[in-house]
Amino acid sequence: MENAKCKFEDELTCIVSQAKQADISSRQIEVHMAIERLLAQGCSLDVIAKFFEVKSLGNFGATVAVQQNLILAQIARILADLFPISNVVGEQESSQPLKVDEDGVLRINGRSYLTVGQFVKLFGIWGKLIVRKIKAHEIPSVRAIAINGKECNFYDEGLMRTLFEYRFSLSMADGEGLISVDTEPYHCLMYFAEKFGLDFYTVKKAVQDVGINPVSGRDRNGKFCDFYNDRKVDKVLRPYKSLKRANADGVILFKEGRYTTVENFPGYLSNITGRRAVKSYKNAITRAGLSPKKGLSRQGKICDFYGIESVQALFNCPISGRMPCDVYR
Repeated sequence: MENAKCKFEDELTCIVSQAKQADISSRQIEVHMAIERLLAQGCSLDVIAKFFEVKSLGNFGATVAVQQNLILAQIARILADLFPISNVVGEQESSQPLKVDEDGVLRINGRSYLTVGQFVKLFGIWGKLIVRKIKAHEIPSVRAIAINGKECNFYDEGLMRTLFEYRFSLSMADGEGLISVDTEPYHCLMYFAEKFGLDFYTVKKAVQDVGINPVSGRDRNGKFCDFYNDRKVDKVLRPYKSLKRANADGVILFKEGRYTTVENFPGYLSNITGRRAVKSYKNAITRAGLSPKKGLSRQGKICDFYGIESVQALFNCPISGRMPCDVYR
C-alpha cells in the first residue's frame, strides 16, 4: 500500500513538472485529466489532496461523493492558479463584434470557437456540466454574434475537446445498460429504480446515504452517466422489497387497519378539506404523537402512512364517501 502511495506521488510530481515546462494553453486541463486517470487507476483522493496541500473540509453530514467533489473543486482552483490558461485570441482590436460563418462557427487564426449550446450537441453532455468545467478551469471566452443574431460567449473547440477527452474514453453500456468493472456488473440509478419499482430519488438518496461511490461511464445513447455496483446497490435496496405499496386510492391495509399519507386525508375526512387542510392534519398528528408506518406510494416513493381511523378520532368527524385527493396520481 505504501509503495503504491509513493508511486502515485512520484507520478503527480512528474505530471506537474512536465506541465510547468510546457508552453501550451491547455496544460492545467491536461494535469486535471491526468489526475482523473490516476483516480481511475486506484489512486486515493487523499493522496492527491495531500500532494496539493488541500485540507479536508470536514464531514458536516456530507456524503462521501459530496466530500470528494469539494476536494476536486479545490484542486481545480489550485490548478487554475498554477497554470492559468492564456487567451489565445488576445484583446480584440476593433470595437466591432466578431461574427460567425454560415455554419455558426467562429473562426480565428485557424482555430474554431463554439457556444455552450453547440458543445452540448457536439458532445452530448449536459450544459450545466460544460459550464461547471468552464468555470473550474477558467476557460477564456470570446464575444461574437451567433447565427441567430445574438451576442454570445464562444470557447476554443480544441481546449474544450481536451477538457472532455478523458470522458470520451469511458466505457459505454451495452444494450442492457450494463458496464463491467473488474468483472462486476454496474448500472445507472434508473435501472435500479425500475428493477425494484422505486422512485428514482428514493434510490438516489438511499445510495448516497451509505456512500456508494459511482464510476463514470456512458449509457446506451452515449450520454455520460454514473454507474453503481449491482451487488452493493442490491444490498441497500433489498429491505425496500418488504415494504407494502399503496393501492389506487393511496391506501395500504395493515393488520391494524387502513393507512394513508397526510396528503390523502383531505379526501377521506369530511370536515376539513382543501390544500390548507394538509397542514392542519400534520399539526394534529404531530401533537397527538401518532406513529407512522413506512410504505411506498404507487410510484415507489417511500412515505409515512397514518391510520385513517386514528386520525378520524382526532377530528371527531365521519369518513367522507368521496375519493381521496391522491397526490401521487
